[in-house]
Amino acid sequence: MLVGTYEHIESTTDHTLEDHNMTVAFTAAKVSALDAVSCLTQDLSLLASGDWLGDDDGCEASLGMVERLNTYLGEHSFAQTPELEAAKQAVKCLGEDFALLASGDWEPDDDSCEASLTMVETLRTFINDTDTI
Repeated sequence: MLVGTYEHIESTTDHTLEDHNMTVAFTAAKVSALDAVSCLTQDLSLLASGDWLGDDDGCEASLGMVERLNTYLGEHSFAQTPELEAAKQAVKCLGEDFALLASGDWEPDDDSCEASLTMVETLRTFINDTDTI
């Protein structure tokens, strides 16, 4: 009888530990994604103000943040919702914007920077509002 009880406790503990590990991994990914959103917000704000011209190193760093967001959206089992699709579209557009900036084919103006900042806010809202996978 004690062996059965021990096995039950062990299996319950394993399940709880697995859930805990998944929660910790998701939370870490969420924090990383929010950090990427903050970095992109800062980059786009600097672009809009004219305080950053989009040099190669900066564009590479921004593209790295976009890739981090793309990974976040792709590695977790989010429910298929319009909000998820909007977040995926925002990542795609931001990637295109920074790739064009890096190639010299995008001259950011106030309107285009504002549109990109709106996409970043779409991502921030999705990440903040999505607590479970």
